[in-house]
Amino acid sequence: MTPSRYCVVCLLVTLAACSNKSSGSAQNNGVCTEEKPFSCCCNYGAIEEPVCNQGQWTCTLYYQLSQDECTDPCGPCFSPCPPDFDVKDAEEGPDEVVEEVGVPEPGDEGTEEEADTDAGTPVVSEDTSVDLNVMPDTQTPQPPPNDLMAWYRFESPTDPLVQDSSLYGHHGTASPNVQRGIKGRYGFGVRFDGAKSNIEIAATPNLDINGPITIEAWVYLDSPQDYNRMLVRKYLQYQLSISVVPEPNRVEFYSQPLGFARSDKAVNFAQWVYVAVTHDGDAVRFYINGELDSGHELAGALPTNNNALKLGGDGANNNAPNGGMDEVRIWRIIRSEQEICDDGLGSYDPALTPKCTFPESTDSP
Repeated sequence: MTPSRYCVVCLLVTLAACSNKSSGSAQNNGVCTEEKPFSCCCNYGAIEEPVCNQGQWTCTLYYQLSQDECTDPCGPCFSPCPPDFDVKDAEEGPDEVVEEVGVPEPGDEGTEEEADTDAGTPVVSEDTSVDLNVMPDTQTPQPPPNDLMAWYRFESPTDPLVQDSSLYGHHGTASPNVQRGIKGRYGFGVRFDGAKSNIEIAATPNLDINGPITIEAWVYLDSPQDYNRMLVRKYLQYQLSISVVPEPNRVEFYSQPLGFARSDKAVNFAQWVYVAVTHDGDAVRFYINGELDSGHELAGALPTNNNALKLGGDGANNNAPNGGMDEVRIWRIIRSEQEICDDGLGSYDPALTPKCTFPESTDSP
């Protein structure tokens, strides 16, 4: 069978980039002394080597690939290969399609292209004129937007740091009771213990947001709890959580001194739920599974402070979620309903009910 030319490009680019691995020697500046891992970085559609970042080998711009993904011509750095893709065919190269164009039969004028071609001249199929060194724009991953201030995908479970896939590199540190490398909504995720487990990100001006804000996350809660569960929290500034009072299991937003606001609908348990919240200075809007749930007045600008950002519990109280989390994003702009659906990898159609739909998932973290 003949693979798509696009996947041939995937193979050539991937193998060429990953064949130049480090021998594991320390950096000249002595910062990174551990052996460079056999892994690659997916940098907006190109495979690159990890770099030494504050003593750790990391992918500073996009996300890390495993050894298998690093040598997979249809890995996550590129679009999926078609069902009939064959690696053996890719290694041998594409078959050249040759056609013999003869003289049209009487009464059959043929196509304009055939009329201008000498009889018996081999003609290469016109789709081979595609430049195989250029990846189609529709299949090239785009850089994270400037307004995406933090993006935690949890796709590098063996990395000492929890990688931030935004442009800003706000990597986090997981407490011992955070399980990494578990099944997420997409790829890997993390699991909290329902007690004090958390991921802490140091204070930075980029996360000190006092204007418009959007927070998104996929969450999987095992069962109802008798205490509020923190999801994303920058103490006193902005907080996304699951509340138990005055009505149980609502998505909650909190900022001091603005106060609380909560969704109208409760979230479901024992399944992945996509929750999002926006605050524009006048009101809070809640989104559940990519669709607007409700809006509530909550006027005023968010305060500013130097507190750390935490995913999961606060580390002092037993308020971590009892379940999984994946694909956490923090924006300094207001995302629309369709954009929130798109961020969760949903399909949005305002003419349908529900308007936002997602691929089915039966995986639990």
